Amino acid sequence: MKTWKRLAVAGLIAAPLSLSLDASAGPVSVSQSVNLTSIGPFGSGFTPAAFLAGGWSALFPFTSAAQIDSVVWSFSSSAPGFSDNTTWPTSPEPATPGVELGVLDDSSVRTAFVSFVPTSLSYDMSASPGAAALVKSLVADGAIVASLGAFYNYPVGAFSEGTTFDGLSTLTLTLTGTVPDRTLPEPGTTALILAVVGAAGIGWRRRA
Repeated sequence: MKTWKRLAVAGLIAAPLSLSLDASAGPVSVSQSVNLTSIGPFGSGFTPAAFLAGGWSALFPFTSAAQIDSVVWSFSSSAPGFSDNTTWPTSPEPATPGVELGVLDDSSVRTAFVSFVPTSLSYDMSASPGAAALVKSLVADGAIVASLGAFYNYPVGAFSEGTTFDGLSTLTLTLTGTVPDRTLPEPGTTALILAVVGAAGIGWRRRA
């Protein structure tokens, strides 16, 4: 009975020690793409793009917004109205296409961030910490809804008009961050735990 008591008490000491000695945190990156067959007009027909908790390239690793270090959006489209410059309007002046990116919060309030154009198809939010903080807070549970609006921009007249881009478009969201590594303790940690257990066992044996 004394042997079992010694082992039980030693185990109570070792257990909290092993829990407190987690391995160091490690970087991780996940991404998800949403395909759209049409993007509605800016201002009057925004198209939602839902990123789902189960749709990431790996099991969603983040448990809080603080663990997400960077947020990067990228866009591609084979829609003729966006990718084929022979279809772009030329009257009243040559126009260029764009797709505005925004997100919807839990109350469906839309916040716009940036516009993708054929010469700029990626948006790293590290340059916009306030906007990045909003996205991190919304996506911390693994899900977020983006909102896209298509338009043509007339630079000379300084105005835009909504349009529709029919054809395959893809919006990709990539998250990179640091999460605790919950793997087994490293050999050095294991040796320390065993040393504590051994010392405890010797002490109780002398008193027995």
